Amino acid sequence: MEANSPAHHLTSAASLESLNSATSQAENNVRTLFVSGLPMDAKPRELYLLFRSYPGYESSLLKMTAKNGKSTSPVGFVTFATRQDADEARKALQGVRFDPECAQTIRLELARSNTKVPRPKQATPPTSQMGMLPVVGLQSLPQYANAGHELLVDSNHLLFEQQQLLALTVPQLAASQHLQMLPTSTLQQLAATQPLLAATIAAQQQQQAQAQFAQHAQFAQLQAAQNAAAQAAMISSGASTSSAPPCSTLFVANLSAAVSEEELRSLFKAFSGMVRLRLHAKGGSAVAFVEYNDIRAATQAMMHLNGVTVPSNDRGGMRIEYARNKMADLS
Repeated sequence: MEANSPAHHLTSAASLESLNSATSQAENNVRTLFVSGLPMDAKPRELYLLFRSYPGYESSLLKMTAKNGKSTSPVGFVTFATRQDADEARKALQGVRFDPECAQTIRLELARSNTKVPRPKQATPPTSQMGMLPVVGLQSLPQYANAGHELLVDSNHLLFEQQQLLALTVPQLAASQHLQMLPTSTLQQLAATQPLLAATIAAQQQQQAQAQFAQHAQFAQLQAAQNAAAQAAMISSGASTSSAPPCSTLFVANLSAAVSEEELRSLFKAFSGMVRLRLHAKGGSAVAFVEYNDIRAATQAMMHLNGVTVPSNDRGGMRIEYARNKMADLS
């Protein structure tokens, strides 16, 4: 075929169109966010805590980069299940302060390609002695590796079949040592039908994470920064649900008079740090105040329980906000 023949030009045009189509399709499949504007002391755990509560979150990666002779700076790559999930997280966190004590804000944009996070080999999960149904897969808590300036976090979550979760009673759940971290979306689905079970799972996840990270060799150095980042991330995520400033006391509304104090207590005490609960009923409605020992604990409970329906409540899901005053000031 001659180089200048019409057939040659048609073939070249078709090849170019195919290449452009493939490139466009590859770009549409990108579901990883590129995060810049991070402070120099940013930690992998802080990046993980900021993004983990958003739907579709899969993994995060923190790297130190240096280009064109500029000073080294941290950047992040956060991968979601779908491009839509990535876009939703980008819109929600664009311009947020990563460090509440620093005026610098983060910048989010879609990465050029999806980031693959190396995963350590997993051990075979032990067989339950309680006759617990087998679980699908095994999740690992974030693993840290230091190779030069690279810090890696693997935060893929264990997926449970909903039938397996519903088959467990609360005492079995409390005694089980095999439950790993569940995605927030799974907990929200479970909370619609089994609020006490969902609350217990969330509380146990928190306790397991704290226990395992306490054994990590770097925990002593990271603890202060992680606690500050966790509180900032949770407050940022929960800010849309409350018009009042962050407070260690929660205000619970949209309750009917049929809701009992003991029923509420069983839900809120599943989260560590609960101090006391007070229920006020008047006419056919009721409100409650729940005090925790700090803002971080209160925010954790609010994020997991807001919208959950108490079985005896005929008004739908609870509405939880930060109280305008602490419990001590309400006496």
